Amino acid sequence: MVRASEPSIEPPDHTPNPPSRLPSPRGDASTDDESFSDFPPRTVPSPIPQTMYVRVKRARTTMFLHVEPTETVLELKAKIQLATDGDDCPGGFPPRTQKLLVGPGWHSAMEDGMQLQELKVENDMEIALVLLRKVDPPDGSPEGTEPTEEWEEVRIEEPGASEPAA
Repeated sequence: MVRASEPSIEPPDHTPNPPSRLPSPRGDASTDDESFSDFPPRTVPSPIPQTMYVRVKRARTTMFLHVEPTETVLELKAKIQLATDGDDCPGGFPPRTQKLLVGPGWHSAMEDGMQLQELKVENDMEIALVLLRKVDPPDGSPEGTEPTEEWEEVRIEEPGASEPAA
């Protein structure tokens, strides 16, 4: 009776040496040190946008809103409208009546079409909210004078402060 030979499971005695010269993309041979220099650098895809929170402040109110860096200012205003919907303001503050301000002294207005990442909005950033208010005509104005609209002043009261911060 003849037995079939069993296959060898031992590793080979030697490992073949890799070639010292590799073909480059141009077709010529190069040394190991140069072999990858002809390839363009690998581009790393931009990271997936991270979610973040912003603090929207007005008077004594601070809203912590969850946002994506790719959201626009108008989308942030829609979230503010939802957050302000209540008994004292049915339907919330409409986006057209909101102005969002950032920067030192709250002097930089955020444009509706801009993305938050384009405006360098970061996690836990403070944003001031001011509203467009109707102003009644002054006493002595001609009869039938319509009220005008103007932006309210920035009023943010810090905890424990007796006077609003400007």
